[in-house]
Amino acid sequence: MYELSNVGTPEGPDSDRNTVQVVLPLDQVARSITVRHLMTPLARAISVDTSASPVVAYRLLTQHHFDQAPALDDEGAVVGLVTRTSLRAARKVRVTPLGSELLIDEGSPVGSALARLVSKPMLFVVSQTGLVGFVTPSDLNKHPVRVHFYLLIADLEMTMAAAARGYFQDPADALPLVSDARRRNVLRRYEGSKTLNVDADVLTALEFPDLVTVMMKSGLRERFGYTSGSSWNEATQPIKAFRDFVMHPTSELLGTWSISQLTQLESVLRRMLGESEPDRGALVPDRAATPQGYSQRITANDIRVGQVRIPRDAKALFPAHRTRIEVDFLGHPLECRWDPRYGPRQERSGVIGVGRALMRLAREDEILFLDRQAATVRLSQ
Repeated sequence: MYELSNVGTPEGPDSDRNTVQVVLPLDQVARSITVRHLMTPLARAISVDTSASPVVAYRLLTQHHFDQAPALDDEGAVVGLVTRTSLRAARKVRVTPLGSELLIDEGSPVGSALARLVSKPMLFVVSQTGLVGFVTPSDLNKHPVRVHFYLLIADLEMTMAAAARGYFQDPADALPLVSDARRRNVLRRYEGSKTLNVDADVLTALEFPDLVTVMMKSGLRERFGYTSGSSWNEATQPIKAFRDFVMHPTSELLGTWSISQLTQLESVLRRMLGESEPDRGALVPDRAATPQGYSQRITANDIRVGQVRIPRDAKALFPAHRTRIEVDFLGHPLECRWDPRYGPRQERSGVIGVGRALMRLAREDEILFLDRQAATVRLSQ
């Protein structure tokens, strides 16, 4: 959601300023923290040689308190991962091969890593230059993940306040919906802000639980996709608990919350914010769009640099500006860079940065079929 709304208009003939609150777009908030912020660079990794004995490899992981590590071949190239569990009583190092299911783009949002780490012990991070790092469940305790959730919750809080401003002719009309005790606290905070000459309305003094109550009792919850009060309460209770927890940076997320719970929480937050947006998640502009198209013929250079070129007549499937897009590349979902390359003098083929690792799945001289499904562009053979 993106909204500029009057938070409060000072009354009186001498009043000439409005307080403006900015609610950032969900896409901007959700993508502000990416896998790049979480990953451990391969150059700093504790790795296991596939030729090493399982006993030595197990001791290495145990010594560093690791449950898994990258596996390297005799030339030092990453070929997969090993887990400490798989090394117990093994006669040789057992490697989970490096496949597309273990790859994630460095620019992918935190939510993408969360969903995949539910079932994967490690994800290898891909950039335009190849493998650059990896993420594991323990990386979810890093500060950027906490910031990611804080931004989502803050965006929801501000979106609820903006919804209330648009609904109540007088912001104070929302106060009877909260309990007497909480209303007194709200008024105390509001009066305190006025003594500091803060130009704001009474809604700015509502805390998160108050806003949740106002949304439920006023029926504004329906703007977030919840038609019943019980479903709204069920969805918001974990958010209220997590909001308090996420403000304590010394408390580890994992241990108190499981990866599955974090994934579910992130999904609920994004769904709520998505429901509140009039044009949520659209990657295709409202101008002319075609249902399908074809890529340029793949060259050896395309495979070498990890890109797919898109001809002019298929660009309508994509945004008209540089951004990151969701792509299903030969059955492998990922987030990629997109550059339409609308030059000021000469238009060139658009470019999707798939990455070198996945481009190895394509064949030279091949032309890929393009098909748009909701917010995802599928590239198939």
